[in-house]
Formats: sequence, structure tokens, C-alpha cells
Amino acid sequence: MMEPQGASPSVVEDPTRPVTVKDRYRVGGAGVTTAEAVTYGAESVATRQHVTLAVLRGEAAADPEFVAAVRDQAFRLAKLPSQHRALVRVYEAGTTDEGEPFVAREPVDGPSLRQVIEERGALDVHHALRLAIQVGEGLEALHQSGIVHGELRPESVVLVKDQNGDEAVKLGVELTAAHRTAAGRRTRDRAISAYLAPEQVTYGDTSEAADVHGFGLLIREMLTGQRPDGRRNAQLPPAIARIVSRALEPAPGRRYSSISLMVNDLWSAASEISKSPARSAAPQSPVAKRKPGAERRGPSDVGMAAALVLGLLLVGVTAWVARSDRVPRSGSLDSEPVAAAPRPAAPTSTAVAPAAVTPAPASERPAVELPPPPAAVSAKEPRSAPPSPRPALEDPKPAVAKPTPPTPTPPAVRASRPVAAASAGRPESEQSGADSGDGTAIIDWLLKGGSSTD
Repeated sequence: MMEPQGASPSVVEDPTRPVTVKDRYRVGGAGVTTAEAVTYGAESVATRQHVTLAVLRGEAAADPEFVAAVRDQAFRLAKLPSQHRALVRVYEAGTTDEGEPFVAREPVDGPSLRQVIEERGALDVHHALRLAIQVGEGLEALHQSGIVHGELRPESVVLVKDQNGDEAVKLGVELTAAHRTAAGRRTRDRAISAYLAPEQVTYGDTSEAADVHGFGLLIREMLTGQRPDGRRNAQLPPAIARIVSRALEPAPGRRYSSISLMVNDLWSAASEISKSPARSAAPQSPVAKRKPGAERRGPSDVGMAAALVLGLLLVGVTAWVARSDRVPRSGSLDSEPVAAAPRPAAPTSTAVAPAAVTPAPASERPAVELPPPPAAVSAKEPRSAPPSPRPALEDPKPAVAKPTPPTPTPPAVRASRPVAAASAGRPESEQSGADSGDGTAIIDWLLKGGSSTD
């Protein structure tokens, strides 16, 4: 029951109020009245601790469903396993000596986020993210205890000073569940409808997904200064825009499945923006998006590119000349040299113009004649292995006619073949005399493959 909730409050003096409530709290005497309660400053009689008493009044105090919802929410808040610093601490719920329901909670002194936005406008992105993360962590603590806020907006967030003097947030949640009753919908501020999720407006369904939607609206308003029902011309930083866009999905199933995931993304976005503060304010202009170094391109870069092209052309010419120089000599062994085609002049160290290095088509290149087969091969190389059977070759000496060997007879075959190796280099007359006997020389010559050069 924080001051910002409900209708516009007014300060009233009520001298008829009791000095004590259940002998535990001493009331200060002045109260702030809203449509649902009167809020007093008080002090604990036992501990001298300052507290705030919110005493229900009017239709809210007379509706049993509303009162039961307030008490149930207060008991659950008082039993939170860990009191988060972003939540207003609730001490107890009871009734005054006059039978009026009340809630005792932590006193909160500070302006609402609504007042801050109206005075300052849109918050700095770093400051807004720091406050938003605190709000998200408070919602996370509520959801872990099964409590849904259900009506998050700038009026429900109060800014206080922490121990370091920095601004911190406080969320009041003690009346939110009661606002979902029939009496609560009649008494709550009608301006809250703009901050409700679509399923809350259409079906009255308030869940954790509704808090995700309300959190997205809150972040956007903190950074733009514009209400949900106003025109939104201001742009968010890309990292924040992605988070807000997902949180504001019309279908609950398409939003963040939990506040914890959304808070994690906010931490990542804050880290990203802190590393590049120049890009966090607004999208860059087309000039600012140019690649680094693009504006420094000058004549030196053009000269280097031209030199690279000429170098590649020179390599291509050298490779072509080397290829054309190898072709005429590839078939020559020990035979007579063949007249080679005129070779193009070797490239010099000077730069070659592109028009002079284009290779000629294959049809215009000089024809290359291959040399005839070798006339003779030395017969002094030893055989390393028996030759495979092959057709008879012509006599290595063209001037000598090859004699027709007679048909050998089995008894005349010799065991050794000394004549074959010796007759290879004899004159023609000696070879005829050696072969005129029983024909063993010719047989040996044939068995050796028909050539004495093997």
C-alpha cells in the first residue's frame, strides 16, 4: 500500500485516531489517504523501529474478499525466505482496536519512478539498466515464492537512496492481489489498464508472463519517457530493443518463459553497452557505419594494386615462355639435333605492357617435328633380367641381309652358347662362316631375342 498506487493521495489530519494500535505501534497522527487506505507513520513500541501502517478504509475495508486477499498477500510477503532489497518488507497484517484491517510494512521515503520521469524525462541508458535490473531481481524473488505482481508500472516503483547514496528501487506489492478481486477492480486506478498484458485485459488471467510484459513496458518507458498509449518515436539501443520486443509479444508463450532469463539478458546488454558507450545512445548515421580505414584509401593503394597486376602478368609470361621452350627439346636423345622453332625473347627486368604479353593461339604457334627413332644403341649394357618374348627385330646392321635359319635337328643342339656373344661385332664374312655349320649361332641369336644389344 505504497503512496503511488490507487487514486491521487491527499494528506489529512485525523485527531480522533487512536494513539496505539494493539499496544504495539504508536501512530504519528497524520495520514495520507487513497481510495483504499489511509497510510500513517508509526513506531514500534517494543523496538522503537519506524514502520508504516496502512489501514484499509471505505469499500475495500468492507469487502471480505478484498480484505482476505490483502491478509494472504501480507502473510506470504512476511514469510519470504530471503528479503530482497528491491522489495518493501512487510512485517504483519492485523486489525486495529476499532476492528479496521491494517498492514505494517517498511517505511519508504522517496519519489515514484513516475515523478522522476516527468521531471527528468528519459533516463540515461546506463542508469535505466541499473534500476531495471533491480526491478527484475525483485520480481524474480516474488515469483520464486509464488507471488505475482500483476500491475507493474512507474507508479509502483519508488526510488530511495541506498547506503552509497545511489538511487535504488522499492516495489510495493501488498495490495496487488486484492486489486484482482471484484472490489479491487472497481477501486484501483483506471490508468493502470494501459500497463496490463493482453490476457489480463481480455481474460483476467494474471500470471508470471504478465509481469514479463509489464517489465518490458517499464523498461521502454524508462528509456523513452513515453507512456504505452503515446506515440513512440524514440529508438532503443539494439541490445535493449531485442529484449523489449520479446517481452511485449502478444502471446504469453512467445515471451520470456521466466523473469530470470530476461534479467540475464539485461545483464548481457548492460555489459555490451558499457564496452561501447558511443553506440548506446542512438543508431549510427550512414557515415559512421563505414568500415575503418575506408576514408584513408589514396594513390598509394592504387600504385600497389597496379604493381601487383604487372607482377602477375610477368609471372604468366615467364611460365608460357618456359613451356614453349621445353616442347622442342622433349623428344631428343642422342640423335641428330632438330632445328627448333624461333624462341621468343626472354623477358627483361623492365615492366612489360599488358598488350605485349598476350600468348599466341595454339594454331599460330610454330610446328615442332619430333626426331626419328635412334639408329643404334650400345650393346655393352649387361642384361639385368631375361627378356620377355617379343617379335623379331631387324638386324641392327642394315647392310647385312638376315639369313633364313635352317630347321635345327635335336642331336646337334649344344649345351653352351659361346658363339652368340662373340659374333655380335664380327665382319660380315666371319659371321657367314660361323653360321654355315649346324645353325646353332642363328638359334642362339633367336633365343636371345633377335638382337645382340639386349
